[in-house]
Amino acid sequence: HRQLVSAARPAGPRLRHLLGHALDYSRMAAGQFQPAPDWHDVQQLANDCLAAVRPSVHAKGLQLDLTLSPDPLPPLWIDAAALRQILNNLLGNALKFTAQGRIDVAVSVQRRAGGTELQLTIRDTGIGIPAERQASVFKPFAQSHADHAPDAGGTGLGLSICHDLVAALQ
Repeated sequence: HRQLVSAARPAGPRLRHLLGHALDYSRMAAGQFQPAPDWHDVQQLANDCLAAVRPSVHAKGLQLDLTLSPDPLPPLWIDAAALRQILNNLLGNALKFTAQGRIDVAVSVQRRAGGTELQLTIRDTGIGIPAERQASVFKPFAQSHADHAPDAGGTGLGLSICHDLVAALQ
């Protein structure tokens, strides 16, 4: 019985993650997502997201860095839950597909004539996305590495959810 419990314990968070993606996707597909913006400390939000993945990053022997521009970032009028979901999905992919090296996160804010632009950049030393699959990775259920990294798992919804959230926030 202990072996079953030991095997089931790590499956719980993974199942919760997969169900969360499925629910997020169904909400987006049904047009039920409505951004709820407020003033938020994006710098703290980014630090919180990085802190959540830092133990897994260190367990793989990877380097994780955050660059802010400007530093410190100004408070932004944004849906914090949506931004957190986007950053967590991107960090999750970077962690999943990077076996050695580093993950660099850059968050920048620029004032534009029409408002403020927030840019998130995630760079890693992972396996990358094959050129012929780059156009499709933002489509639901698309997995660019099913044949290269069959053990990576996932639903193929993370980047699709990011794409839809970014579109809804604009």
